[in-house]
Parts: sequence; C-alpha cells; structure tokens
Amino acid sequence: VLSASETGARAYVEAGLKARPLGDEAVVELDTFSLEGRAMRPVKRAVARVREAGCTVDVERHSRLDAETLHQITELSEKWRGDEPDRGFSMALNRLEDATDGRCVAVLVRDAQGQIVALQSFVPWGTRGLSLDLMRRSPKAPNGVNEAMVAALADAASDLG
Repeated sequence: VLSASETGARAYVEAGLKARPLGDEAVVELDTFSLEGRAMRPVKRAVARVREAGCTVDVERHSRLDAETLHQITELSEKWRGDEPDRGFSMALNRLEDATDGRCVAVLVRDAQGQIVALQSFVPWGTRGLSLDLMRRSPKAPNGVNEAMVAALADAASDLG
C-alpha cells in the first residue's frame, strides 16, 4: 500500500505488516489558502525574492503549451536531475510530453532573460484536484522558486477549474 493514512497504517501494522514512512505530503486547501498572516511570512518573503530577481511565474495546462516548450521542459528536467537515479519521490508519474493528457498543469519560472529556471508539473487528481508529478530547478534559480510556484498555482486554481 502506498500512501495510507495514519489510521490505515496502524491497521496494517496491527494485522502484522510493516509501515514505512516515505515522506511528507502536503495538501493545500485552496478555499483557505492565503499568503497573509504570521505563519506564511517566510513563504511570502520567498515569493517576493523571486519577483525581485526579475522572474515571472506562468501556470498553464500542458495542452496550451507549444511542442517546443514541452520538449524544452522535458530536457531541462533531465539536465537538472543530473546523473543520479530519480529516487525519493513516490508520486512521480512521468507525464511530461504525454500527449494523451493535456489536463496536466505546468508551472514555469522564467528569469529576467526569459529562460526557464524552474518547473513543477501536476497531474489531475479526482475531479478538481492536482497531484505533484515533477519538481525541478536550475542551480541558478533564485531561492524561493518552489514556494513561488505553489503560490502561483494556488492563485491560478480557480481559472483552471
């Protein structure tokens, strides 16, 4: 079983199986998400750092990206991963450049020169949700790009449906 709830994991252990944590998953509830408030201050600062570096963040369904951009983000994803095997991220579904599902969502950060320096890709989950498929960044990307991408996605969510 992958990604059981805490209650489910306890039930499996009680039945004689072993439970192993794979990592922390986050669920963003969009009807209550906000960058306001003391707890979100570090995230708000990270988003501001990315803007101050001259970066822009775009959120688009894969179906709205041209073939060249899809190919470019696939190549950048591999380049930024390096020679190491892709480990530790149990939710990766490898949906970049998958022509059969244009409902996937790309969040792209471009630097002041217009070059892509970070990307996240999400796959549809349920009828109105998204699940993180891929998260990569250039070593030259400013600190805070992941926070900026999540905040931009939350902001664009209502337009995405």
